[in-house]
Amino acid sequence: MKNLFLSYSSKDRALALSLKASLESCGHQVWFDQEKIAGGEHYAARIPKGLNDAELFLVLCTKNSMGDARVNYTGSSEVIKEIELALQFGCRVLPLKADDTPNTAFDSAYQYHMSTLQWIDICAAVAQNDFTAVIAQILADSNTMPRESLDAQYLKQATGALKTANPEAALAILEHHHFQTDSRDEAKYLLLMARLQMRTFKRLSKSQADTFVTSFTHLLYTDMAPAAAYSLGALSRHYYQENFIADATPGFNQLKAIGQSKGRVKAKYKKTVEPILPAGNRFSLDWDF
Repeated sequence: MKNLFLSYSSKDRALALSLKASLESCGHQVWFDQEKIAGGEHYAARIPKGLNDAELFLVLCTKNSMGDARVNYTGSSEVIKEIELALQFGCRVLPLKADDTPNTAFDSAYQYHMSTLQWIDICAAVAQNDFTAVIAQILADSNTMPRESLDAQYLKQATGALKTANPEAALAILEHHHFQTDSRDEAKYLLLMARLQMRTFKRLSKSQADTFVTSFTHLLYTDMAPAAAYSLGALSRHYYQENFIADATPGFNQLKAIGQSKGRVKAKYKKTVEPILPAGNRFSLDWDF
C-alpha cells in the first residue's frame, strides 16, 4: 500500500475521482484535496501535511491543469503551486498525460518544472475509463521497471480484442494511447486492422480499399512486413478478386512471395485477419503452402 497525493484541475474532477477510486480499490491511500479538508480549514494549510505523508505525487496533466498556448488557454494556478510544493518537499513527481495537449503547449511554468520528468501516458485508460493496466506502471518502484511496458500491455489488449472481432475495444486503445517509437509500426498495423474489421469487405468501397492498400504497403518496409503482406493478400483475394474489381495490390502470389521473403506471419496477426475472411476459406493454408 502507498500514500499518494493526486493533483488535478477542478475541471477534471470527474476524471480524478475515477482514478482515485481505482487506486483505492487496489489498497492505496489517496490524498485528494477537498475530501480531507474539514469545514473551516484553509486548503493551503493542509497541502503540506498531504505532501509530507505522500510517497508519490501524481499530477493529472490536461489542458485544464497545464494550459494550452496554442489556443491561449491558461492552466490551473493551484496545480502549479502544488507541484512547486511537492518539489520543495522532495516528493517524487509523476506526471500523467491524460489528454492530447502536447507538452510543448503547456504554460511555461509547467515546462520549467516538468521537462526532465518521466511521463506516463494514460489517454487510452481515460478513454476506456479503466485504469487497471496503468496502475502497476504508476505505482512501480522508482528503481524497478515494470516487467512489461505500458505499450506492450496495450498492444496485447488491442490484439486480443481484434482476435475476438471486437474492433471497438481495440480502437479505444489504439486511437488514444501515444505509443513510443519502437511500438508505433505494430500499433499502426493493429489500427488498420481495427478499422478494416469495422468496415468488413462487404461494406468497403473501392476508394476505401485502395486507401487501406496504400497504408498497409507503407508497412512493408518495417518489421511488420510479413503481417502487412498477409493483410494485403486478404484484400487482394477476398475483396478485389471476389468482387471482380481492379486489384490495387500486386496480387496474391506476389504478395505471398514478398511476405515470405520477410519471414513468417505471427499467428496472433493471422488471427486479427480471420474475422474479415469468409467462412470456410483456405486463405491461411494457401499462404503458407
